[in-house]
Amino acid sequence: KAIDNMTATGGSTRTDVATAWALRAVSPKWRGIYPGAPAHLPADYGDAIKVLVIMTDGAVTGELGLYGYDPRTHFTPGPAANRAPLAPSVFPEDFYLTTFDDGLRNFLKACDTAKNKNGVVVYTVGFLIEKDKPRQGLKDCATTEDHYSFAESGELSAAFDRIALGIESL
Repeated sequence: KAIDNMTATGGSTRTDVATAWALRAVSPKWRGIYPGAPAHLPADYGDAIKVLVIMTDGAVTGELGLYGYDPRTHFTPGPAANRAPLAPSVFPEDFYLTTFDDGLRNFLKACDTAKNKNGVVVYTVGFLIEKDKPRQGLKDCATTEDHYSFAESGELSAAFDRIALGIESL
């Protein structure tokens, strides 16, 4: 019931960054990077069904800086794999943000990398999306339109129940 009582608040959503880290959490390229994680995890693609569930207020935003750093002064220019602290990266070399358009573009690149290049099943949930904010990015990110849900406050548990049923059927 606590999930039904959640409310969205203002701020920068940075769904692109969250999606990038979610993919890293299931990518075997990041095996051995996480302290305390079992040495064999994340599993290889094909050895396990990998699922990402991305919930946001729908405002895929971009802003200068990543984790409080200005990439012009704290990251080495060039491919993402050369920019600390993100290496090793599973994303294209231009994956850093400055504008709303960059945030949306990088979000969709992360989604494409997950579902089309690595076979990850992607569910998205738009929670309390304001009418003036685009929902299409979340629909485009999801594996299929059936993998996208929109939820108002009292509907969030039902959205996650649908996701659970979908995952059980994989």
